[in-house]
Amino acid sequence: MPLDLAQGALPSLAFVIPNNIDNMDDGTIDQGDAWLSRNIPAMLGALGERGMLVLTWDEDDGSSANQILTVFVAEDQPLRRGSRHLRGPRDHPVRGGSQPAVDHGRLVPDHSDAFVVVGKS
Repeated sequence: MPLDLAQGALPSLAFVIPNNIDNMDDGTIDQGDAWLSRNIPAMLGALGERGMLVLTWDEDDGSSANQILTVFVAEDQPLRRGSRHLRGPRDHPVRGGSQPAVDHGRLVPDHSDAFVVVGKS
């Protein structure tokens, strides 16, 4: 990835998975934050107008009320008809109990046109 970033030639799809210290599995939150601070700015700078960064955590705290954070970052694009968009924390629905904080299926615009499916007719 560093060479791709330096050449400004990111692949169409890439998975970047930090080591277990930097991904906070065996490390601390501070170590994970430091990795993000060193790497995310270059990735964002290389995305271009049609690129999207999806940042997600794969761990939970084992409780039934656990929430796993996923962040979508992309250039500001016009919304498609029928999609909803959260502009900031004030637009974020706050719910109690066991309901999810965000129904991602209804709130995140469809970005499937950004991906090419090989072999599909």
